[in-house]
Amino acid sequence: MPLSTIFANLTSAAGAQLDQVLAQLGAITPIPCTVSGTNVLVLTPAANTPTIPAYANYLQVTGITAVSNTGAVTVNVASLGVVNVYKDTLSGPAALVGGELVANCAFVLFYDSTLNGNTGGFHLTAGPFISGSYLLLSGGTVTGTANIAHVIATTDLKVPSTGIAITRILSATASLAFGNIAQNNAATFNIAVAGAQLGDAAFITMPAGLAASGGFTIVSCVSSANTVNITITATNPSGVALGTLVWRATVIGFT
Repeated sequence: MPLSTIFANLTSAAGAQLDQVLAQLGAITPIPCTVSGTNVLVLTPAANTPTIPAYANYLQVTGITAVSNTGAVTVNVASLGVVNVYKDTLSGPAALVGGELVANCAFVLFYDSTLNGNTGGFHLTAGPFISGSYLLLSGGTVTGTANIAHVIATTDLKVPSTGIAITRILSATASLAFGNIAQNNAATFNIAVAGAQLGDAAFITMPAGLAASGGFTIVSCVSSANTVNITITATNPSGVALGTLVWRATVIGFT
């Protein structure tokens, strides 16, 4: 809706009209607040900011949390009452579970009266959802730790609409001595991957340069808890000589 007063249309204006327009603009402007608490947050609007008379749609407040949340979060802004905070996921708004608000990081909350069964709440619309290093869309090299574990712990990682949530991504390496494998024979070894469960998807990364040599097939699976089984079968007439090499097993879990 338009502002209550369009000053260009007036030959004179009252101070009350100006105050009303400023209040209307303030209602749609993020209000900076001081923040206290961990999972039960109290937000106090900074000095010289517009007065917030009541929670209303489009109200935005922002602040810097001093302590990372460890579970679900509620917020009380300007003593207007305690309401829940939600994160937006592919399945819809969901309560926070821990780690979405990180100490000394900024966040923005957006009020929505339809949340929590139409009793109202805040969407967490900005925050440090991913920690670690980042790989640009244009490509490059990650030199630090790319921490996807935090994303999995706090967010559904799934294909839109039809996907199943990924609950964990695990990986480990092992030096394996396959030696010489005769044609049509197989050699089997295991790689310990802590946290792997039966039914998880398992993938094997071959040592550098080995893929070009060919002459064999690889089958891998989670054979038991915390264990990935690798079976290599020689297909060359003369067999395959693999020797001792470092292999990596990666496991993706869905339960």
